[in-house]
Amino acid sequence: MSREEITPHRKIFVANWKMNGTSSFAEAYGAFFREKYQDVPKNTFTIICPPAPYLKILHDAAQGIVLLGIQNTATERKGAFTGEISADMAADMGCRYGLVGHSERRHLYQENNTIVFEKAVRLAEAGITPILCVGETYEQREAGQTACILAQQLQGMGRLPLTQEVIVAYEPVWAIGTGKTPTPQNVQETHRTIHAILRAEGLSAIPLLYGGSVTAANAKDFVSLEEVQGVLVGGASLKCEEFLSIVQSIEL
Repeated sequence: MSREEITPHRKIFVANWKMNGTSSFAEAYGAFFREKYQDVPKNTFTIICPPAPYLKILHDAAQGIVLLGIQNTATERKGAFTGEISADMAADMGCRYGLVGHSERRHLYQENNTIVFEKAVRLAEAGITPILCVGETYEQREAGQTACILAQQLQGMGRLPLTQEVIVAYEPVWAIGTGKTPTPQNVQETHRTIHAILRAEGLSAIPLLYGGSVTAANAKDFVSLEEVQGVLVGGASLKCEEFLSIVQSIEL
């Protein structure tokens, strides 16, 4: 997707399978979207982030109907880093998008803002659009620290060589996989805060997604908001019918 293709009138839907799925699941998922392509609104982008071993299977089954994203990449370009996947490798596998800074990476693997930005730069250098995830914990929100945490996670972004193509996804940590969600008004206000932070960094027109216990039942409430250009979906994306319903939510 070129920068010109990301317009305010197009909605972005990202599926993050996390560490779930099998080869047969990936094949069936891709075939489902290939069959249902006519039911996908034309003013949307559908991006699927499966585990890396299933990228080619999904790609072949979907026959280009969906766009591929990588869940995680290394800070290094290449070398003796056993078990790592470089951004160049992800690009070679057909990925055009890459998640970075997801709360599970930040909290389970202690990836700080420096590491997150290094990964984002590697993705951009490989021609992959970073989907930069930001968000606060419940304790931080209750303490009134949301704006401060988001500013820390985005500080310096305007000086990085990745801002011609980047997507920011707001994922409140306390809403990921918990079934708890902020109200649409909360999301709208927080997205306005993020836009203000980005403008202070000298950036504008950065697409903002919402993520955190998004389902077919609440997706329309979020994608219809002025400040929200799409959603990043976790658990609900593992049910291809439900994820299709989420993609269709802009027309419901």
